[in-house]
Amino acid sequence: MHYRAWVLDEDPDKKPWIMMIHGFAGSTYMWQKSIKSLNDAGFNVVAVDVPPFGYSDKSRRINHSVDNRAKLLWSFASCINPNNQWVLFGHSMSGGIVEAMAILQPQRVDRVVFVAPALFSHLQPERSIKQRVIAFPPFEWILGGLGKVIFIRPKRIEKLLESAYGQKGSSEDVMAYYTPLKQKGMARAILSAYSRAKPSNTLNITDFKSEALAIWGENDTWVPFERIKPYTEAMDNLSIVIIKDTGHSLMETDAELFNRIVLEYLLEELH
Repeated sequence: MHYRAWVLDEDPDKKPWIMMIHGFAGSTYMWQKSIKSLNDAGFNVVAVDVPPFGYSDKSRRINHSVDNRAKLLWSFASCINPNNQWVLFGHSMSGGIVEAMAILQPQRVDRVVFVAPALFSHLQPERSIKQRVIAFPPFEWILGGLGKVIFIRPKRIEKLLESAYGQKGSSEDVMAYYTPLKQKGMARAILSAYSRAKPSNTLNITDFKSEALAIWGENDTWVPFERIKPYTEAMDNLSIVIIKDTGHSLMETDAELFNRIVLEYLLEELH
């Protein structure tokens, strides 16, 4: 697993630890505008690339179900710092991952910050018919080839970013997303991450008990708040903030405001 760490020089084990987990097709790059603010406020920060995204493993043998990804990340956390509790940040796709992490090992969670999260109401150890069809090798090979040709192109990434940002991304942003996505085997790995994912546990959102903050952009068309609102109503100890006039990737497009909201929440909880 590829990761980046910003660990405080002085007594890091006495400071809180944050794990930041990106959304679909993202990487550690998504959090770049929040790192300094969190470090300056006294937090150790670790950002990860969830396989197969970013620069992490592209193996198609990995079970990429939400709960298995949660287990993988807890194993990773044990390698980095096995003793401290963690503050978990999850954007979009990874909202469900940190939800599962908190349900599976609540004792290791300080609190959670959801950013436009794609939450689940429940998980069952099963795969859909659609997953099974896509996993059929000829289909997977064909769809993977088409995906690489059609979707993994700079112009396509530029349009997707504009949709997520609610505004045009810079050429630097486009290349930061495109470069890891163009790696060999990425398209088929993404397909496999969906088609071969099978939960190993039965999980329910009502079992989520951690203190949490959820932040949405008012103009989010990728994971609109109204779509996820029924799930949030089933969660105890959850505070919700809606930022006006912004979209899905608000930690990138509205970094200053996002950082202020997050730090007010985290520092208030610490005191």
